[in-house]
Amino acid sequence: MIFNYPAQFLKAKVGEKLIPTFRFTIKLMEIYCYVDNEGKIIEGGDDRVVESIFEFSLIYSGEHI
Repeated sequence: MIFNYPAQFLKAKVGEKLIPTFRFTIKLMEIYCYVDNEGKIIEGGDDRVVESIFEFSLIYSGEHI
């Protein structure tokens, strides 16, 4: 089960070579629980919530996609 928070736009800038760069952050919360084929919890727990944060940048390469 994943609880998804909206992506957050951090900033946009133009670098030394006048190439635009856009930075984003995505935060996810998920229940950390691994079960075996019989449904027995082998790692984590059904009440253990873990937050993951991903940050990335998009840079225009000059090529059209």
